[in-house]
Amino acid sequence: MRFNYLGHFEPNELGGYSVWFPDFPERHTDGDDLDNAMDMAAEALGLVIESHLENVRALPEPMLDAPASKGVCKPPIFVSVDT
Repeated sequence: MRFNYLGHFEPNELGGYSVWFPDFPERHTDGDDLDNAMDMAAEALGLVIESHLENVRALPEPMLDAPASKGVCKPPIFVSVDT
């Protein structure tokens, strides 16, 4: 099954990107560059979805857009994972 959730990718002052998910505020990650941040985001998202499914917790309905802080990449980036 494929899941798509909004990820906010924000450049760090020292390089790389921080990533957070409005639908899963407890889950965040980072990467050395945008490609690495995308890989790390997919892994983090996969882990939180897997945890929800294993513990029979409902997954949130994916947001199509969410307020972002200044500096977040636009347009929004959706992260997809298969479970």
